[in-house]
Amino acid sequence: MSDDQQVGVQSTLPPFILHSPAVDFIENRMRQYHPAFDARGITFDPAEDRFRPRHLSESDAPNPQSMASLSHEMTRLPTPAVQLTRPSTGVVSDMGFWQTIFPGAMELLRSESSSPIIKNPYWDIRHMATWPEVEDKLEQARRKYDHHSDPSQVGRLRRNVRNMLDNHTVTMQQATRLVPEVDISKPIVGAIKVVLDAYRQVSETREEIATRFDDLPESFEKIDFYSKTYMNDENILQASRWLLHSILAAMEHAIEFYTSHQAKRAGMAILSGPEYQKALRHSLNDVKNRCNSLESQASMSLAHRITSGRENSLMHTVIGSIHQGVQMNNVGMRYFANLFNEVLPLLNGLASKLPKPTCPHLELLLKVFAGERQSRSPMLRTPSPLPKPFEEQPLWLPQSIRVRLRIPDIDEEDLRHVAESTELILHEDKGKAQQVLGTSQFRNWMASNHSAKLLIHGNSTSSMNVSALSVFCTLLTHTFRAYGNGFIGLVFFCGRHLAWNQHQGSLVMVQSLITQVLREFSFHHVSPEPGIYLEGVESEDVNVLCDIFTFLIRQLPAKMMVFCLVDGICLYETEEYLHGMDVVILSLVKLVEECESGGRPSFKLLVTSPQPTIEVRQVFDEDQDSLLHMQGLPLSGDGMSSAGLREQLAQVFL
Repeated sequence: MSDDQQVGVQSTLPPFILHSPAVDFIENRMRQYHPAFDARGITFDPAEDRFRPRHLSESDAPNPQSMASLSHEMTRLPTPAVQLTRPSTGVVSDMGFWQTIFPGAMELLRSESSSPIIKNPYWDIRHMATWPEVEDKLEQARRKYDHHSDPSQVGRLRRNVRNMLDNHTVTMQQATRLVPEVDISKPIVGAIKVVLDAYRQVSETREEIATRFDDLPESFEKIDFYSKTYMNDENILQASRWLLHSILAAMEHAIEFYTSHQAKRAGMAILSGPEYQKALRHSLNDVKNRCNSLESQASMSLAHRITSGRENSLMHTVIGSIHQGVQMNNVGMRYFANLFNEVLPLLNGLASKLPKPTCPHLELLLKVFAGERQSRSPMLRTPSPLPKPFEEQPLWLPQSIRVRLRIPDIDEEDLRHVAESTELILHEDKGKAQQVLGTSQFRNWMASNHSAKLLIHGNSTSSMNVSALSVFCTLLTHTFRAYGNGFIGLVFFCGRHLAWNQHQGSLVMVQSLITQVLREFSFHHVSPEPGIYLEGVESEDVNVLCDIFTFLIRQLPAKMMVFCLVDGICLYETEEYLHGMDVVILSLVKLVEECESGGRPSFKLLVTSPQPTIEVRQVFDEDQDSLLHMQGLPLSGDGMSSAGLREQLAQVFL
């Protein structure tokens, strides 16, 4: 084979390029250490000597099945419109609400118990199916009233006389006062006054009809705008129907006024006086009231949308944080979503009771200003000599504490593991975990804005290290951490830290709680209390570490609320773990009682035990409101049904 042929054969082979070990590590092995290091979306470009983004192939793309249903529901959320400016008002008859609103409004008009006020079938509007028909009938009635349908000299004369009276009625009424009140003139002047006053009543009614009906396009614009903005909102639709019904009723009265006989109008005006056309005036006022009602409903719908938007955002955050790095099917996701729907109203109610955050900078400024004023006051006595300052310990840095603890963020790994085990747990649950949410003990524990404790005491015979209560604690922890607003969520899963785990026992429990406090709240520094030293952090004495945890909670702002969840405590009620576990539980219960006094953050302790306990139960037995027995909760089949979960989840995202 010739050299040219050899070159030709070689050119058909794909190029084989060896990358450096660093590039190979980044592309192929780094994602094994953390999902955030997944580099399948990038590729190394030797020509540019750097990584470049690439399109994922089907084989490299993450498996979407675990979030298929949830993502489908998320895509159904309304997206913000691209056009920021509101379009101008179009032609009234072309607005989009007529097909949905007009039939219902006309049906309301026809269903009224009172008989139609228009006796002549020609002028009746209750059988009409479209707005242009009604509008055309009103215009015909108005033209009849103005004598435009009479081309003769009589019609022109009547219009001229009406215009003259409209312009000079007040002048003529004033002129009657100048006529001497002699016996012969009194009846004549009185009759003239009555006629002029009656005409004034008719003229004012005619002017009010014209003025109010000129404002109808604005009412139609509101109906069109609100019905489009809040589609499928029955409150908006019903308010729109009633507004349009009041407009049709007013038009019916106006047509009756326009088409009535002139002599009849004059007689009614003379006999009724100020009560003339009271029904017509009432119908015109009803249009205004119904318009205000529509705006009120729109305001409430807007407030509901804002609130729902925040809850949806929180829902996405919580479910997203649970799903991060977790393979979970749709049933598990819906189970979490359903629990979230039950917890959120309790959490919102609790947040509304919390004191509003103050401005520390303003308070400091006021204190400085007050001190400056006192220093300038000539009436102050000579200050007492200051006591000899004692030697203070240096401030602790949060990072220094975490380094000395020498423990990773085991809670985050535990949360992921429990989430992945959700499907296995649901079959054993029989719906009991969800029943906990409806009990008075749990609701009181959640709703109270003071410190509280609760033991959920189960009677399960399962040998699993995590239970439905573990899933329950996982959802609560993610929700507390995502909700913000002064909430801190701490959690420890006893079933994840047994003999097979290097991080086990009561010492690890309190170390993990300390680490979580430092991570969840941004301490600039920690002011040590007398008798507590930084070296004690490295101690393996559970009592010392419990004291450190307690004093860290004390240094949190009083407006904070700390939720501490200890799951599966029954697994630590063994000879191996009991000594030390009792110290931690008693310390946490004591902290609950201590934080009940003013000036302390609220500390809420929730301990779960899927299996019966003896020692731990004795701590909670004294207060029946602090002990929830799951044995008395009803079973609900094989847990939450998929259909029910799907329906409740859809209500959250729509």
